Amino acid sequence: MNEPADYAHTQRGPIGLLLVGLGMTFGALSIGPNGEEPLVAMLLLVLAALFVMLAFMFQSLFVRVSATGIEARFGPVAIFQRCVSFDQVTTVVRTKSALIDGLGLHYFPGRGWTWNIWGRDCVELKLHDGGIWRIGSDEAALLEAALLGRGVAHEVGSST
Repeated sequence: MNEPADYAHTQRGPIGLLLVGLGMTFGALSIGPNGEEPLVAMLLLVLAALFVMLAFMFQSLFVRVSATGIEARFGPVAIFQRCVSFDQVTTVVRTKSALIDGLGLHYFPGRGWTWNIWGRDCVELKLHDGGIWRIGSDEAALLEAALLGRGVAHEVGSST
């Protein structure tokens, strides 16, 4: 999607700081009393590196609505990204994600995909293939308006 955007927004959340904190904790534990056990110290260092890498990948969520569809991607490096064209979307509604949906990128059978960086406000897209994609946003009303402005049908009676 390289055409001009109707809507583009990057949301940042403290999840990255939480993950860095976990990484630093595991790193510190690797040089503490467990440092005498090389296998335990190595495992803790691997966990520390993993959490710091996750913090980098999930520090922000960029969402863009253009003439042909909606695109979302986590972090400055688009390792996790998704683009959906408008002809794949049946309805859109602004709602709130459930606590079970959590933060980050999650899939639950029957609930679909949730992409969220912080907070519970989201826009839920129902897709022709029966799938559901919830996109978290601190600008959920603006995101919903941009999608409706592109002719995506609104799910009646479900908006918050």
